[in-house]
Amino acid sequence: MSITLDLNQSRTLYLDERGHRTPKLGLYPDFFFIGGISIADKDKPKLAKFVKDFKLSNFGDGNWELKGAGNPSILKGISKEQHKIEAKKKWSNWSQAISSLDVQYELYGSFVKLSDFHRSNPKFNEKDVIKAAFLSVADKFVKYGCSRSHHDGNSELYPSSIIFDNIDGIQEEAINEAFEQSKLSNPILSKMFKIGGNIDYVKNNDFNLVDELIMQFVDMQIYALTRFLHPIQSKDEIDRVNILVDFEEYAYLLPKLQSGEEIRTNEQLLEIVNFFNSITPLFQHLRYKLKVFGIDNNEIVTSLTIVGDKEYLDFASEANAEMADFCNIMKYPNKTLFTYLNSSL
Repeated sequence: MSITLDLNQSRTLYLDERGHRTPKLGLYPDFFFIGGISIADKDKPKLAKFVKDFKLSNFGDGNWELKGAGNPSILKGISKEQHKIEAKKKWSNWSQAISSLDVQYELYGSFVKLSDFHRSNPKFNEKDVIKAAFLSVADKFVKYGCSRSHHDGNSELYPSSIIFDNIDGIQEEAINEAFEQSKLSNPILSKMFKIGGNIDYVKNNDFNLVDELIMQFVDMQIYALTRFLHPIQSKDEIDRVNILVDFEEYAYLLPKLQSGEEIRTNEQLLEIVNFFNSITPLFQHLRYKLKVFGIDNNEIVTSLTIVGDKEYLDFASEANAEMADFCNIMKYPNKTLFTYLNSSL
C-alpha cells in the first residue's frame, strides 16, 4: 500500500462551536456542538467575496462581524422591537442570497448530548466533551474529506488545514490534548496536522481577511443548523433579538394552531407564512451540504453525528429529511434522533 500527496486538492476545515463554551452537566441546552465547513482552498477567495458583498449590500459597511446570534454592531440606538425586525430582514436576505451561491463545500458537525454522554462517561469534564465533539468531526474529515482510497489499496492525502474560531483557555487545552490522544486512536490525524503549523485560529481583529470572512459564513450556517435541530424549548430562554427564525414558534405553536388550541389573526398568520417562505431557501441549501460518506462496520457514516450513550453516525440523513419536511409541508420535526437530541434530562 502506498500513500501519495495530491497538492491540487488542498482543503481547509473551518470549525466553530455552539452551546456553552465550558459544557457541564445540568446546563441548558443539553448539548455541545462543534462543526463547520470543508472547502477547497482554491474556492476560499470566492466564498470570502460572497460574505463581504453580502455585508456591503445589506448595510453599506463591511467592517463588522456577521454573526448568526446577533445584529451588526453598527445598528446602534434602536429599540428591541426594531432589532427583531432587522434580524428577520438579515436572515431573509441571507436565505435569498445563499440560494444562488455556487461555491462547493461540505457541512460537518457533531453534537454531544451531555446527559447521555455522562451516563457513558461518569467522570467526564468539560475538556472531555470538547475533545469528543472535535475528534468526531476531525475523524470524518481525515477519513473522507481530505483523503481518497483506491480499489488497489493505495491512498491519496490532500495537504489540508484546520482553522478554529477564536478559542482560548479550556477549549485550546482540550484541542491540544485531543491531538495527543489521536496519536493512538487516529495516527493519520496526528501526523497530518500540527498545532502552530496547519492548525490555526482566527483572531477576530480584522473582519475583512479571507479566513475571518469564511468563519463568519460558518457562524451563520452553524447557527441556522443547530437552532433548527435543537430549537429553544423554554420561553424564558428565548432572546427575541438573537433570532434566526422563530423556529420555536413553528415547533411549539404550529401543533396548537393545527389542533385549534390556539388561534391567531389572519394578519399574524400571514406574517408567519411570509417569513417562513423567505427562510426556507436557506434550509434547502443546508440539507444538500450534509454528506453521506458510506458504510463502515455496517453503519451509515455521515457528516453529522450525535455523541451520547454511543455515537450515532447517521444524523445527517435524518436532518436532511427533517429540513425537507419543514420546507415543503411546514411539518413539525419528530424523527428518532431529533427527538433524542431534544429529550429532557
